[in-house]
Amino acid sequence: MKGLIILGDSFEDTEALSSTDVLIRAGEQITRASVMSSLDVLSQCKVHIKADISIDDVKESDYDYLIIPGGKASFTILNKDVRVERLIDEFLAKGKLVATICAAPHLLSRKGYFANRQFTCHPGFETYAAAGTYRRDLGVYRDDKFVTAKSMYYSIPFGLEIIAFLYGEKRRDEVEKQLMGEGR
Repeated sequence: MKGLIILGDSFEDTEALSSTDVLIRAGEQITRASVMSSLDVLSQCKVHIKADISIDDVKESDYDYLIIPGGKASFTILNKDVRVERLIDEFLAKGKLVATICAAPHLLSRKGYFANRQFTCHPGFETYAAAGTYRRDLGVYRDDKFVTAKSMYYSIPFGLEIIAFLYGEKRRDEVEKQLMGEGR
């Protein structure tokens, strides 16, 4: 399957790179899309990343799921970008998975997408929620077509939960064992 991850300057390094690493090791094709004026994106820790594509060239129909990492970018750049909002709306309208971590779940919660659902996010960002039940006690949570995670600490379990959504618990467990050096 093909996943799309959205990156803007000051994205959280671990959330973007670790979750992407888990997915690639599981055989996923991940495309990195820049919301910046070029393909060059600067992480929160000042690591330069070259995205694969501009968000302007993204077609939702080319991807099976969407990932949005947190970090400063999620609440200073992505939250003001109508292209990001449009993509979220398009993915959800097609019933596709949207996975967000740390501060990024607020991009969904503020629009009411978590109504009658549970979610987790970095403490404090639950205040943006128009609806839904905030689960501060959970590191990663899946509810219907949403996977949310609390912080960068949960980046690997976040990636594994995306695998579970796409392929089931058995595949998730196989990938986890490989990551731990116990599988082939």
